Amino acid sequence: MILAPGTQAAFRVSLPGVRSVIASRKGRRAPARPTGDWQRRWRLKAAEWQVLLSDPETQVRYHSKVHRRGHGECWFWLGAISDTGHGKLRAGTRTTAEGRPDTRVVASHVYGYQLSRGPLRPDADGKLPVIRHRCDESSCHNPSHWLTGTIKDNADDYTTRAGGLGSPLSDRRGPAGRARAIRDAILQALAEGTDVEHGITRAAEAGIPAVQDPLFVTDSSSAGMG
Repeated sequence: MILAPGTQAAFRVSLPGVRSVIASRKGRRAPARPTGDWQRRWRLKAAEWQVLLSDPETQVRYHSKVHRRGHGECWFWLGAISDTGHGKLRAGTRTTAEGRPDTRVVASHVYGYQLSRGPLRPDADGKLPVIRHRCDESSCHNPSHWLTGTIKDNADDYTTRAGGLGSPLSDRRGPAGRARAIRDAILQALAEGTDVEHGITRAAEAGIPAVQDPLFVTDSSSAGMG
């Protein structure tokens, strides 16, 4: 996932003290916004991640929050969503239980990536990779849409694709607004027994200028007709 200027770069799995930067549409690089306390919690040691990844109840909770579709389509997150548009997963347990890990709030795509592909490992420089989204949907959890790279790779992705016609990166609502709108549309359709795919399409298109702007253009050829 590539984020718009002013938002933090995709949930970065990195070593403490490494400052992330993002690229603006004009190619400038700016410091990311400070992260909240919950975002720091997922920066866990490898042993802590392994405990959470091995916890059966956390695995069930994770899978229950992913709306699965076709193999090549986006699988949207149905749980809590952060201000950067990424999913938030409560891993572990709030209650004291022997053999169960304490509760942590982690970035759901960081958990999901490691659950499907194994633990993230540092590169030769000791830095852990960024998890990027091929689809540019911050709340997508289809493992085939994930790939790793550097912070620069992530920023370059944004610079290259943000201006694309109909790109999720151009959504006026920002990544969080877009992710929450799609999540809410899915949950509503499931609750009402209506067409989920129709709800996803409408929610996804609602903030895209290339889709919405023509709706407000008056056709001069039909003016005055009634």
